[in-house]
Amino acid sequence: MTIGQLLNSNIESILTTFHLAPNGLLVSGEYKGRQVFIKKTEIGYIVTITDPYVQFFSIEARQAIEIIKGELGDGRHLKSKSKENAEKPKEDIQGLKNRRILVVKDQNDERNLLGIMLWKYRVVTASDYAEGLRMARSQYFDLYVLGNRALGGTGLDLCRRIREFDPNTPIIFYSRQPGDYSEALTAGAQAYFAKPIKVQEVLGAVTNLLTVSSQRLLAARRAEYVAIREELAFRFQENCESGAMAWERRQRAERRLMRLKAKVVFLNAGGARGDFARLWPTTYLDAVLDWECAKRNGGH
Repeated sequence: MTIGQLLNSNIESILTTFHLAPNGLLVSGEYKGRQVFIKKTEIGYIVTITDPYVQFFSIEARQAIEIIKGELGDGRHLKSKSKENAEKPKEDIQGLKNRRILVVKDQNDERNLLGIMLWKYRVVTASDYAEGLRMARSQYFDLYVLGNRALGGTGLDLCRRIREFDPNTPIIFYSRQPGDYSEALTAGAQAYFAKPIKVQEVLGAVTNLLTVSSQRLLAARRAEYVAIREELAFRFQENCESGAMAWERRQRAERRLMRLKAKVVFLNAGGARGDFARLWPTTYLDAVLDWECAKRNGGH
């Protein structure tokens, strides 16, 4: 059966073909100018479509068919309810693609499997401890997925190192060692899964952790807003106080200079230092008052 014949069949026939097919390449070929490859695995279906390139993983055959038909613009063969469902994955893709996930694992097949499972998100992978730590430090991620083994170190050590500079981003840890459970949670992971990976559980945990993280974001932004307002108010008050202090220092310097000039004139005119010291404040205030009165009278 060609890809065209498969996709142009009714939904029940397509589902039967998907369910009865053995694991491996289910069908491939050109359809509407695009190459389509559908591979069946033990845990679901991997679909690749070219020009433009799209690849995704689906646990259920019906969902895979709906997304394929939606991507190829050929959803007319589905029932009305199925057509509504077929639109939903594309909307979800657009909403979730901005979430970035870092997967650190030394085995290529496991990294690739996780990348396909998490096809709705922007998945970045690292193959060893140093690369994973460097990427975690230099970039920003919404979630980390760490295996228990990583070339050059362990997943537990990497989890602890990440928590040194990123205390809140969710971390999922998975391992074949049952004893890693308590150590992973102690190291800072929020979820733990034992191998072999159970797709539904992992996807559910990813969704839940990202949802909780989004809810914490609102509270964090409110706290950030309050902190910024408080800091701005503090700086404004500090600037006002600094301005007032600067004005006062300037006034004192001007009074000292005026006193010095007045003293020189007073002594040159034959006055005594003691008399100047006793009379200076009163003389200064009288002179200022006369000057202010003259300025007002001149303004009129």
